[in-house]
Amino acid sequence: MVSGEILISAASSLTLAFTQISEEFMKAYPEAEITLNFGSSGQLATQIEQGAPTDVAAFADAAPMRELAQAGLIVQPAQVFARNQLTLVTKSAAKSPISSLSDLGDPLALGKLGTVSLCEKTAPCGKYAEQALLAAGVSIPESKITRGADARSTLRAVTEGDADVAIVYATDALAAAAEPRTASRIDSVPIPEEFNITSTYVMAETTQASNNTVTSNKAVAQAFMQYVLSHSGQDLLSEAGFLSP
Repeated sequence: MVSGEILISAASSLTLAFTQISEEFMKAYPEAEITLNFGSSGQLATQIEQGAPTDVAAFADAAPMRELAQAGLIVQPAQVFARNQLTLVTKSAAKSPISSLSDLGDPLALGKLGTVSLCEKTAPCGKYAEQALLAAGVSIPESKITRGADARSTLRAVTEGDADVAIVYATDALAAAAEPRTASRIDSVPIPEEFNITSTYVMAETTQASNNTVTSNKAVAQAFMQYVLSHSGQDLLSEAGFLSP
């Protein structure tokens, strides 16, 4: 029987999808309870390394998961469950001089911009943004950049009017476009495939169980990961804009 409570630490870009998946999972398993903890993958990995209780870790990058594996903090090899790509998000088109990634390297366009919002370099979305900019041959003066702790806070700088453009995950842009409060404030500008970066999302059960005296929690953790990989879980991830594993 699948019963018990687990804590899942997941990348902030999974907020919408994992909230929906958790709700559906708990409908399927009424005796199970899930608590979600969202943040930057790198920060979450550090928390786990420092002893924070977590039953399942789900990251937007394989690198922090490898660190947990090397430290002996995951039970089994990590499983790939989704992929994602980057996009530009600008203030609504009438207010933005940015219509492509290359515009960020145009001094004239940059001169009309206030601030560019990027993720912290230690966050996966920050690492991927740097790679995309490098591939496109675009350099942005640091004085023009503000940085968010994760993809959602990076996007919030644009939706709240503190920045003119952001590089974030396509899934976060899709979620903001579906939100009535923010939909009219922003536009998405695709990043060409030759410059875009595809991120790989991985998950694993950790050895830092939130309640290691209750063996049933292990069954809940394993059942949740199986649900994420099931047709139902993958459909919800697809609806949120994620690519298949």
